[in-house]
Amino acid sequence: MKSVNGPASPAGDVDVLFVNTYEKSGGAARATYRIFLEIRNRSINAHYLTLTREDSDADISGPMHTSTMGMLVRALTRLDRIPLYFYPHRQQGAFSPNFWPNPLRIRLGRFRPKLVHLHWVCAGMLAVEELARLNCPIVWTLHDAWAFTGGCHYTRDCEGFKRQCGCCPQLGSKEENDYSRYLIRKKEEIFGKLDITVVAPSRWLADMARQSSLFAKRRIQVIPNGLDTEIFKPVDKHTARDRLGIQSENPVLLFGTQ
Repeated sequence: MKSVNGPASPAGDVDVLFVNTYEKSGGAARATYRIFLEIRNRSINAHYLTLTREDSDADISGPMHTSTMGMLVRALTRLDRIPLYFYPHRQQGAFSPNFWPNPLRIRLGRFRPKLVHLHWVCAGMLAVEELARLNCPIVWTLHDAWAFTGGCHYTRDCEGFKRQCGCCPQLGSKEENDYSRYLIRKKEEIFGKLDITVVAPSRWLADMARQSSLFAKRRIQVIPNGLDTEIFKPVDKHTARDRLGIQSENPVLLFGTQ
């Protein structure tokens, strides 16, 4: 495994292994990528494992998303959604069953990390059972609620994640022992064996994690998403208006999301 910042390291040996389904596509991926670059710039042996990658950086593992293999990998992400077809009355929304990990993925077991930093790992990136085979601490940075629910990414008004899910409104289910309960119990069994520290980018998400049945007893830290301050930095407001073509008398409303 050759680093772009130095000599090759023994195959599989890394200090920090970042894991995210996509390299830079999507808010979670961009946040993960920024952290990965910053950690690596501090001369730490860091590697990024993703389902498909978008450039030729030697410290990122995954087939190129434009290659035949990459396109096949992305097509197979649909396999993970098979259980949802048994719930014809499910609501529209993000729900990841973690049913069928992508058979063409590069697996966690290929690496020997000292620490694994998980981010958004759905769409067949891994099976939660794979985490039980890790012999190192895990940091899990949350980008939505999936890590502590029975499959939904946003709980809406449901508080099932505080117990053990079941009768999932997003699945349109009236059954206690539905797929959401199956998944949250599987997570409970696996997570109980792991050394996990949970990181949330907001107090709101951290508070939800603390209320969950899975992470209530875990260490939970709030660390806001970072930015490259060489790029994102304050400038004179008149200069900014001039560059953006905004006249001085016009009001400006700014909002952001991820």
